[in-house]
Amino acid sequence: MMQSEAWLGYSIAGVIATSVLWVVQRRRWAPVARLIIVLLLLVPGLFFAYFEYGPHTLGEEVGAVAWYDLSPWRESLSFGLMLLGMVARYFTQAIELRRAKIERLSNDGKPFDKPKLEFDAWEFAYPFFISMITYGALAAQMDDAKLKIATITLCFQCGFFWQTILGAKQKATGVENEGRQQS
Repeated sequence: MMQSEAWLGYSIAGVIATSVLWVVQRRRWAPVARLIIVLLLLVPGLFFAYFEYGPHTLGEEVGAVAWYDLSPWRESLSFGLMLLGMVARYFTQAIELRRAKIERLSNDGKPFDKPKLEFDAWEFAYPFFISMITYGALAAQMDDAKLKIATITLCFQCGFFWQTILGAKQKATGVENEGRQQS
């Protein structure tokens, strides 16, 4: 895909992703129907990507760029890894809270059942609402870097430490994060 036509790929990917999310949220539809519709949406997207970027075989030309280093794949993968880091941070915080509860209960000296991990959908979704701000900081650091272990780690790390990045952005703009604790 030529650079001037990159917007088309982003547009198609955006429409497919939005459609998939809309279908997944239809709770009144039967799960099997939702799965079939999602597959019907994803298959044309995969065909588009395959035919647009071509098959990748062993023995490509010397100096050829790997598919994951081409736009929009590089950006999509880095954004996905950043979101994965945000998910990991949510669960590590939930585990830390559970450990604190277990310690508090064990200090009481009474027998107790171990508490389960608590899942709050809004607290889980909160980092995703500001993910574009965090991704802006990540994209500025990555520039046009190829995806290597260091950049993959950076993507995950930016997601994991999203609160720190958001705090730095807020200090730079003078906006305070009222009612939220920074960790």
